[in-house]
Amino acid sequence: MVATGDILYRIIFLILIALSNPRVQTLLIIMQAKSVLKELDYYVNKSTEVLISTISRWRDVEKEDIKKVIEKYIDVFVISPVTLDPVGVIKRLEHLMNTHDEYLRSASRRIVGLDDRNVVNTVMNVLAGVNSVYTLYKYLRHLVVSASKSESLLAAYQIQMVLPRIRLLAASYYDAAKAFSVISTIGDSAGPYVARMLAREFGTEFEKCKYDEQACVASAEWEGRKIYIVKACGPAPNLCNFGRVVYNLGKELSDSLKAIITIDAALKLEGEPTGDVQVGIGAAIGDPGHEKYKMETIAAELNVPLMAVIIKESLGEAIVPMSKEIADGCKKAKEEVLELIKEMVPEGGSVIVVGVGNTSGVANGLEEDFELPEARITVDLDPYMERKYEIRTKLVDEEGTVIRRTFKPGDYVGKIVEENGRRMIIEEVSAKVPREISEFGMPLLMTSGS
Repeated sequence: MVATGDILYRIIFLILIALSNPRVQTLLIIMQAKSVLKELDYYVNKSTEVLISTISRWRDVEKEDIKKVIEKYIDVFVISPVTLDPVGVIKRLEHLMNTHDEYLRSASRRIVGLDDRNVVNTVMNVLAGVNSVYTLYKYLRHLVVSASKSESLLAAYQIQMVLPRIRLLAASYYDAAKAFSVISTIGDSAGPYVARMLAREFGTEFEKCKYDEQACVASAEWEGRKIYIVKACGPAPNLCNFGRVVYNLGKELSDSLKAIITIDAALKLEGEPTGDVQVGIGAAIGDPGHEKYKMETIAAELNVPLMAVIIKESLGEAIVPMSKEIADGCKKAKEEVLELIKEMVPEGGSVIVVGVGNTSGVANGLEEDFELPEARITVDLDPYMERKYEIRTKLVDEEGTVIRRTFKPGDYVGKIVEENGRRMIIEEVSAKVPREISEFGMPLLMTSGS
């Protein structure tokens, strides 16, 4: 007679044998991946709804009609230039990237039916968020279908290795689309945020830049030094040709230029705290290379130091509402920039300070009056991974009294708010970012650049 314990041990043994079978393991991994793929499909649909809701702020739209228009642009791609002959590759790369940006900007202009810079850039960046989610969905679908066809355990293991990162990145890009739609600051707004704090410190305003229509420049005198501060035009989400602006501005200043200082968010290594500020040498900018090349070129031609001040954050934190830790890090970065100017720029000299990054939620000057209208089409709450960011707005009145309240769509740094008969300016918009996002660290074998 077989004991009950022996039967149980045999059952467990048979289950372990079955699970160790390569085909069973492959099937289980593919089932898990299909579940995540279903979630990504949901994010594609929801981010598209966010885009439609954003467009409805400025024009009446029918969901089905506008979806057909959007589908044409959510799959836009850029083919890298030929590098077999490297001569002129930077110029060709810059041309391709500018063509891509102008194509999406023109598409956004046609979709929304307006030519207002802030409106067009808001729609364009939400569209880019949808594009990013859809690209991840297609990539995971490709891996799942390939592994299903081949029934390869190795292919299944490759999916299992990247699955958590793809899932979190897709959710973060969806959150980025939502943040762009309400013009909230994001982690990548750190550079422009520091640039605006410096402009406020010097009591100056940003003006349109003659070298790039999407850029603005503020100039000020500080302790006998001439300061030029560069950022993309806000407060809507936006980027500019930082390299082109720095190169031409450097040519204009010529011998009076004594330093170039770049400020940007940078990916942290595992174990590094969010908001940590570090100072280094080089151009802190995470572009394909053409912007960085122009900064390095003008710095070398004029023989001036090219410095980098970076605010450390995770990959997930860079594309979701700005955390309080990053906002605090920006304040430290501002002090580091001031110290660098004192150390490296003699009296009578000039310095270019560049706030690199997406300027979402950061106004151009000391005050801004762009209003975000109500959306005619609203988006339902999320059953998947609904994260409460607890975004808070910090306002300061004319007496210097600080008031904090819950974030409202259209709250951005530099906006003037009239509440209860008091005139206040928004000085900070920051959030409590979920732990899974703040610990969404750097991929293996990736350098700690921006």
